[in-house]
Amino acid sequence: MTTSALLTMLDARQAPAQIKGTTLRILQWSHFIPAYDAWFDNKFVKDWGDKNGVKVRVDHIPHLELPARMAAEFAAGAGHDIIMNGSSILTRLYYKSLADVSDIYDSIGKKRGGWIPTAKPLVEVEGKQYGIPMFYILLP
Repeated sequence: MTTSALLTMLDARQAPAQIKGTTLRILQWSHFIPAYDAWFDNKFVKDWGDKNGVKVRVDHIPHLELPARMAAEFAAGAGHDIIMNGSSILTRLYYKSLADVSDIYDSIGKKRGGWIPTAKPLVEVEGKQYGIPMFYILLP
C-alpha cells in the first residue's frame, strides 16, 4: 500500500476495503504532553481502527531518535507505513524513499481552505509533495 492510499483513508477517516484486516504501522515522536500520546493511541487511533477494521500500531520514540530510525528503515526498505517527520531536511534527504502525495496535499488544501505559503517548501521536492504539513493550514 502506498503512503498516498494511507493518507487518503486517514483523511477520509475510513479505510478502503482492501486494507481491512491488515495492520497500519505509525512511527511518531513521544509527545511532550504525555496525555496527547494517550489520547492519540487509546482514543483516536483505536476508534479509527475499530471503525475501519484495521489494526493500528503506534510506536513512539524521542524526537531526536527519529532521523536515525528513518535512515535505518529506508536503508532496510522496511518499517513503518507512516512516519511523523518534522524536518524538511529529512524530506529532501529521503524523498526517493517516500511516496508522492501531491494529490492528497492538494485535496486537503482545497478542503481546508488552502495552505499558507510556508507549507509547500516543507514537503516539496522537485515539484512534488512528499508529506503533509501538520500545522501549516490557515484557520479561520
